[in-house]
Amino acid sequence: MTTRADIRDQVVTRLRAVPLLAGRVYPSRAWPLPGKGLVDAGKMPAGLVYANGLRRTSTSGGTSAPTFRTILPIVIHLRAEGTTVEAVDATLDALEDEVDRVLLGDPTFVAIPEELPSMEFARQLRADSDTIIGETLVTLDMQFTEAFEPRGLPPLTAARIVIDAIDPADRAGSYPAIDPFPAPAGPPRDRGPDGRPEAADITITFDTPA
Repeated sequence: MTTRADIRDQVVTRLRAVPLLAGRVYPSRAWPLPGKGLVDAGKMPAGLVYANGLRRTSTSGGTSAPTFRTILPIVIHLRAEGTTVEAVDATLDALEDEVDRVLLGDPTFVAIPEELPSMEFARQLRADSDTIIGETLVTLDMQFTEAFEPRGLPPLTAARIVIDAIDPADRAGSYPAIDPFPAPAGPPRDRGPDGRPEAADITITFDTPA
């Protein structure tokens, strides 16, 4: 999986190309103060970009290495200021359209995750003295598959294949367990495994590095 910082920085790079933002897009959770290299940091409109946590849902069912469907929410915090609600709303409308254009319209960005399952826009406006401040939070969920292979295990050198099928099965016979598997259900049974292999064992030996 591409790292969270890499994805955040790719969003920042694309949004900095939006003329209305004039490069004022920062990989941060807080508005930067003016300083060296940020002489226009107090100007608006501007944007912040950050990864907002991580959600993992297991897909391995406990039968293999931990494997997850991972959702990485990327937050784009857009801010605009003006003297009227109408002007600030219009600026945020334009910025939201640009987010769609530069991210969803870019096939190289859309190809980063396996899927973009959801995207949410939330806007609020407030008055601060004679200034109207408007903010939009764009949350873009990016989905990946993550697998964590166990460490420190011995190399796989051989595999044994035993076939004891669900069907066909002897529903009345009694057979010992196939080592090292647990004993089958006792008769009468309505399905296999019954403890009676349907074919001879097969052992596959893998080449090991010299």
